[in-house]
Amino acid sequence: MSEWWSYRLSDLIMFSPRVYFRQIESFNVHFWPLQIVLTVVGLYIAFLLYRARGHDHRIAGILLGLTWIFVGVAYLGLRLSSINWAATYAAYAFSLQGLALIAGCLIWPRCGHEVSSGLAAPLFAVATMLLYPLVNLIDGEALLMAETFGLMPTATAIATFGLLGVVHNRSFVIVLAIIPLLWCLIIAATLNAMNLTTWLVPALLATTGAALATMPRYQCFKQWMRR
Repeated sequence: MSEWWSYRLSDLIMFSPRVYFRQIESFNVHFWPLQIVLTVVGLYIAFLLYRARGHDHRIAGILLGLTWIFVGVAYLGLRLSSINWAATYAAYAFSLQGLALIAGCLIWPRCGHEVSSGLAAPLFAVATMLLYPLVNLIDGEALLMAETFGLMPTATAIATFGLLGVVHNRSFVIVLAIIPLLWCLIIAATLNAMNLTTWLVPALLATTGAALATMPRYQCFKQWMRR
């Protein structure tokens, strides 16, 4: 028997790229046209967080939290877990993230609306929601296998970095960025193990998104120092 350290990640993957993308396709077909609805919801969340009036941040936090719970239950728990037992634990993590977002939205400190530098993070989220569904085309997959915000975990996780970028509390953002970052690194490693060129996309976008998530706090601090 070979030692455990001699195994590679590809030896532990229990499904082929064809099986992986086919289950995404069947999931998309089952929930069509919810992809469009959830993308619009995501864009609305970005708008609310950028506008930052009244209870906008609370509404946005609740909506974002609900999307994480939905992805955790509907895709990870009920679909991906059928070909990967580890997805069950990911489903728990996504549901926990959703509950944390819903609870945390009640205490989100915000940068003022006048801080125009906060536009970069929402734009990153919007770009992710609109463009990430096209990523699988790089590997020659059909558009039916697209991964969209609010329905698929990677698109939801990456967009969340941009949405967290308008939150002023740095400690709060760091905590809420852990699960999205871990998921993106895991999925990047999984795609790499399946010899798919798209593995670089979640890795690079997660790194960029995590950096943007910290940017507004620094600029809010500079604004506070100028007063």
